[in-house]
Parts: sequence; structure tokens; C-alpha cells
Amino acid sequence: DRADRLALELLAPVQCVQESLAARAASWRDSEADALVERLLIAEFGLPGEVARGYARFLVAQRAPPPTFRDWLRGKN
Repeated sequence: DRADRLALELLAPVQCVQESLAARAASWRDSEADALVERLLIAEFGLPGEVARGYARFLVAQRAPPPTFRDWLRGKN
């Protein structure tokens, strides 16, 4: 698992993914972040779909800020 993450970081560095998100005026917190990051990983970094899907979920889960109290009240948790 660690070796896989290292390989993915070398192929698609988090900083580069972050810059691609910012260039699209998107963030880790967006409701469609998983899908957007997955598409970026496929299109810009050449990752296979299944690998990109798993890595996108991992990246978003690690970087998305936790829901705020306001989000919780609105049922966005």
C-alpha cells in the first residue's frame, strides 16, 4: 500500500493535482471533487481509470476539510 502511494505520488504529485484543481477554480471540498480529480488523473497524468478512481478518493478524503457545523445542520456531512 505504501509502495503504491509512493508510485502514485511520483506519477501524479499532489501539488500538481492541487494546481490543476485551482486552475479550474475547484477545491478539495467541492461536491464533485472525487469525479473531477479522477478525470484529472486520467487526462493529465495518464493513470488508468480504476487506479485514478481509488487515488482520487484517497486524495480528496485526505485533503477535504471536515464538514462545518453549518454543513452538518444542512445535512451535508
